[in-house]
Amino acid sequence: MYDNPKLEGPGPAVIGLLAGIVLIGSAIGLFLLLGGSSEPNNDGGQAANDQRRDDEASEQSGGRSRERQPVIDLGDNPPAGSNEAMRCAEPDACIQPSPELLRRYPDATSCDWYERRVCIVPLGDVPVDLIQHLVDYYAAEYELEVRVLRPITLDEGLDTERPGQVEADVLRQYFSTQYFVYDRDLDAILIGLTPLDIYTAERPEWRWFFGQTYGYLNEPLPNQAIISFFRMDPVNWCEPEDVELRNRRVRTLMNKYVALTYYGLQLNEDPESVLYRLIGSLDALDRIDERIPLER
Repeated sequence: MYDNPKLEGPGPAVIGLLAGIVLIGSAIGLFLLLGGSSEPNNDGGQAANDQRRDDEASEQSGGRSRERQPVIDLGDNPPAGSNEAMRCAEPDACIQPSPELLRRYPDATSCDWYERRVCIVPLGDVPVDLIQHLVDYYAAEYELEVRVLRPITLDEGLDTERPGQVEADVLRQYFSTQYFVYDRDLDAILIGLTPLDIYTAERPEWRWFFGQTYGYLNEPLPNQAIISFFRMDPVNWCEPEDVELRNRRVRTLMNKYVALTYYGLQLNEDPESVLYRLIGSLDALDRIDERIPLER
């Protein structure tokens, strides 16, 4: 059929065949367009969730690049109670450590050691009983000596960008300013505790969050963290004072960060595990089993 040297147009049978193919193709395309696929495409939403969960950002500190680890524990509860009932609703009221706190922990070199260790850095007016509770808890439960550095007095006016709240990275910078030796020591795990309400500029849509970890680029483990217990205090939700509940919440988040920084454990997707990747609310924090899963 290809032996005819003349260039001729297609015959009627060919034309009919082509028309049929076009009609069938159009019908198939219309079916797919109108919902022929039974599974919705959620790739965009999943990508957004993954980005929110695994967000990383970098900053410069001490001549080396630090990155925010993909461990940011946010809060998504409604705003807390009225300012009259809240503790540290005005950050300037809680930037000065109490005389008792300074007397109890006066040593600015208590983190000196040649091995990996955990050191608490009180940022502002942290209750003495909370810090002593944590020191006793880790000694009893994990035979881990937690050291306490001399508390840091914060500057006034840290809430200029967002009234009533302080940007977490601003607080972390106090490590490199006042404890620059430990800031450069990869074996010194610095965990800052603060009564101030914090937020992260990397996620301005988050009203507040509990804390996050920091580590140097190209290092397998983070070695710093910031924890705010402002939203962990029932009083700040117009509820009766409950020291044990506050302590348990702080322990839970600190256990997560100690597990990551000191023990080198990995995050998981179990919402009841202390290593749960993203603690998204106060209710989620309360559901978690606080125990660090160590093999004894």
